[in-house]
Amino acid sequence: MKTQEVTFDFKAKLPENYPMSPPTIELLSELAEESMEEKMKASLKTLLTNWNPNASYLIDAFNALSKAIFEVSVISCIICHKIPCVTCGNVLDSPDPNVETCKAECPYCNRVYHKHCWDQTIASFGKCGFCLRPPPADMMP
Repeated sequence: MKTQEVTFDFKAKLPENYPMSPPTIELLSELAEESMEEKMKASLKTLLTNWNPNASYLIDAFNALSKAIFEVSVISCIICHKIPCVTCGNVLDSPDPNVETCKAECPYCNRVYHKHCWDQTIASFGKCGFCLRPPPADMMP
């Protein structure tokens, strides 16, 4: 999804009466993409505002953050299809068989990726970013 490794650092504080009160979670990393930061904050705010001490857990907050990161990355992926692979410089696809391409396709949903994006997505998430199925062993990076 991304063409470079990105690490997100967070600071989570559990109140003394957790889980009766929600945790506080702070993003420590500075992000180049403002939209990603806004999406993560909105996801957290929704979850923490609707905190249910009988059904909410800290892991839910991190799952919401992960989903927000993923959704922003999907938008980047759609844009990425219009440009050559940033790793190798090859186009995603070409009708000309003499043009070298950088293409991988999910065998389940047939979603097309740059091969390098596919490898990074599988290495990071372990599954296709669209159908959320793990690839067969022969498609692992």
